[in-house]
Amino acid sequence: MQRSRLTAAAVVVLLASLIAGCGGGGGSNKPFVYLASGGSADFVNGLETSFFPAFQKQTGTKVVADTFCCGIDKLQAGVKSGNVVWTATNFATVSDFELAKQAGLLEKLDPKVVPLDKLRPGTYDEYGYQVYRAGTVVAWRPKDFPAGTPTPTKFEDLFDTAKFPGKRCLYKSPQFGGTLEGALLADGVPSDKLYPLDLNRAFTKLNTIKNDVVWWSSGAQAAQFLLNGTCKIAAMWSGVAQTTARNGDDLGVAWSHSLLFTGMNSIPKGSPNPAAAQKFLAEVINDTDAQAQFYRKVAYTIPTKELNIPPDVVKWAPEGDNVKDAITEDDQYYLQNTTDITKRWNNWLTTGKP
Repeated sequence: MQRSRLTAAAVVVLLASLIAGCGGGGGSNKPFVYLASGGSADFVNGLETSFFPAFQKQTGTKVVADTFCCGIDKLQAGVKSGNVVWTATNFATVSDFELAKQAGLLEKLDPKVVPLDKLRPGTYDEYGYQVYRAGTVVAWRPKDFPAGTPTPTKFEDLFDTAKFPGKRCLYKSPQFGGTLEGALLADGVPSDKLYPLDLNRAFTKLNTIKNDVVWWSSGAQAAQFLLNGTCKIAAMWSGVAQTTARNGDDLGVAWSHSLLFTGMNSIPKGSPNPAAAQKFLAEVINDTDAQAQFYRKVAYTIPTKELNIPPDVVKWAPEGDNVKDAITEDDQYYLQNTTDITKRWNNWLTTGKP
């Protein structure tokens, strides 16, 4: 998921300017920097208007975000050099979290501080917990579908050019956008039999619509392409669809067979203030008011046993009836196969050969 990035030099300048003004919590005066992966500008704004100010009010500690795309290279370089400036870490995917854990880049959570018992079973371990679950849905503008014409009802409709002619916008990456999973669904693979992905079959199906595809590389671009008529239907992250509609653009979405993926909260090895990190990760779970405020910006949910989703954003949340037949991305599959999948994906984009 795309968001603006800070260069390493900018981060150093930012940190230097914040040291005097940021309380550290836990006895440190170092700034609290949250290394946040994935998401849109609205995702960062959601953090900055919910969890960050709530934590500052409680502890006197100002939290700032340092954003990056994905993977573990940035964190690994910091740990290896002994120059870890991030207090807590958010990974875009469970597979990135697992890679970091295997590489010894994470501290254990303190269950006496972080209330893991408030989370649903299977959403945490001793090094981190799932957070900011999102869905990739089908989105369209109702005005492009006159009365009496069919509208999309499921993710695989993106691959039905007979029923839904015109351009369709898909994510230019093999992960997070549901492109491979959607191709297999459209080719008749049952939703509970998708993994391990039959890549030959997926690419063969993708070839049948390749000339009708416009690729997007960021959430903002997906919304832009749909709104300006570049494409008629689009795969879109649920939070992007939510913010697009909130900005006044009428948008329809279909959740059936949407792809769900989730980030992970953790603490980096060598965190400059692990005590504050433990408290912050606890507050993300505990502070239901901040959760509701965050969900109003982007309804990327935290797997607490009791959800506090405002009624006006339930439509956009990857919970309940919205995801009754959704597909959860297989993180272990991608963890073990990302290199091969990415190589084949890039080759297919260039040559059209699976």
